Amino acid sequence: MENVRADFTSGRSMEPALEGADALYLNLAGVGDPETAVQLVGAAAALGVRRIVMLSSYAVTDTALDEENILLKMHAMVERVVRDSGLEWTLVRSGGLAANTLPWAEPIRATGVVRGPNASVAQALVHEADIAAVSTQALLDASGTHQGTVYRLTGPESLTPVHRAHFSSKDPRRHPPRRLGESMTAAAPSGAGTSPRRRTALTNVRVFDGRELRAPGTVVIDGDPSRAREIDGGGAVLLPGLIDAHVHLSSADNLRQLCEHGVTTALDMAAWPTDLVDSLRNVPGLTDIRSAGTLAISADGIHATMEGIPKDSIVTGPADAERFVAARVAEGSDYIKIVAEPPGSGGLDQATLNALVAAARTRSWTQD
Repeated sequence: MENVRADFTSGRSMEPALEGADALYLNLAGVGDPETAVQLVGAAAALGVRRIVMLSSYAVTDTALDEENILLKMHAMVERVVRDSGLEWTLVRSGGLAANTLPWAEPIRATGVVRGPNASVAQALVHEADIAAVSTQALLDASGTHQGTVYRLTGPESLTPVHRAHFSSKDPRRHPPRRLGESMTAAAPSGAGTSPRRRTALTNVRVFDGRELRAPGTVVIDGDPSRAREIDGGGAVLLPGLIDAHVHLSSADNLRQLCEHGVTTALDMAAWPTDLVDSLRNVPGLTDIRSAGTLAISADGIHATMEGIPKDSIVTGPADAERFVAARVAEGSDYIKIVAEPPGSGGLDQATLNALVAAARTRSWTQD
């Protein structure tokens, strides 16, 4: 392998840096600006580069919303150039980078304080090694498996800056960085990020056991015995957390409303973009969610006419089922939602429905 230096600010031709290359990895942040990225794609096509893998933002929605944010607008524009280049292409839309937390190291060592905006906004940061693993697989694969595919990457858990600062302040020998697929909750020590849960005894409460309402008794919620407490239920009925089996989430206010009504788990049946869904996962004190993310629809059905429906929702036939399911797994969906509209009304045909179900069954849905 030969290392070639390219100065994108010099105004010189980019062709010498691309001679002999058959694949190009394009990082917009590394190139510097979208205009230079466009020139680089053009030079790659002119010199016979066969394949481009672009690192983009998972916040890109392929809708008019991309024009409302300068960063999304830049990424979406370069994505379109890559798609239209005539070359094989793969888009890796990544969430926030774990390395963006590294600048916190010095203030943590110096003062123990991290200052920054949006302390309550949760993100599922992605480890750079995971981005590299996915990108390398697409870049080196010449079989066409990843051709025309959009992969969305998120981290294992959605955390606010407050929680991330807490973990960052721990001894790295005891709490090493975690990678995609590892559970931060399971690996963290008891009480990491929050106060230890106290042991609670709910006294004088009535429980329905599935057959009858029991006489008043005591229910113990396990936790730290040194912080135990008792709460007198006054003879009231103690209900388990409720599950809402069909919601469509749009903000944290939805979770607050559900929580106020005793719903502790909600099954979201279609929500996008991915960063919205990720921001609503594992929010302390609010309803927990499982989500289908982007739904599967036909291009001819009524759902395709709804405003803001992602293009990625459209499944063109049985051969497209694997692509759709793989994209849902990549974006972290817990299951898939298939819209089966009445026969003759433009919905997915039976063969496509069967293919989607078969593709989903081959996957390991391991979201906790």
